[in-house]
Amino acid sequence: MSTFYEIDSTHISLKEFWWWYKSPRAVLICWLNQLLRARTQVSSDDPNTASTLPFVVEQLPSDVTVGFAALAAEITALGFLDPVFHIIHDPGTRTTIYWATYRHESGKYFARIHQRVWQLAKNPNRGTFPIFLTEFSDGYVCGFLRGQTGHGRSEDCEHEPHARGEVQRSVAKTSRAH
Repeated sequence: MSTFYEIDSTHISLKEFWWWYKSPRAVLICWLNQLLRARTQVSSDDPNTASTLPFVVEQLPSDVTVGFAALAAEITALGFLDPVFHIIHDPGTRTTIYWATYRHESGKYFARIHQRVWQLAKNPNRGTFPIFLTEFSDGYVCGFLRGQTGHGRSEDCEHEPHARGEVQRSVAKTSRAH
């Protein structure tokens, strides 16, 4: 089994707390906890584990598969294939992350459908969304999450905000950035 790392909430920005809680009251409480160097319960979309390889599974639970179906159809229609599935359960944060990761037929990109369930949240299902990534020849990675650029050289990644489900435009932007 892989090692899970503790998330130190005293180093989390107010912007990140807002992403998690979306409540001024909750963010204020987190901010006050930070001032007092007290820890706040948090969960991240990025697995806080040394490796994700131990979490590869043959298939996802049926309810997750049903929730991924529409995005999976859009992704496969764009040439992404051979999904690899992960179920990453972190008992420390009471978070489970479900992934379906697809490689593009060109070998230049990959797409992932991502869902995070955080049992400590009022609404445990934190959402399902696509992520598109491509690697540059110098090793930098450009990613698109819900139509926004992610980590890497974001100044090199053209993007245009769009609603969930408009996968085609995000892939087109990814291929132009490569």
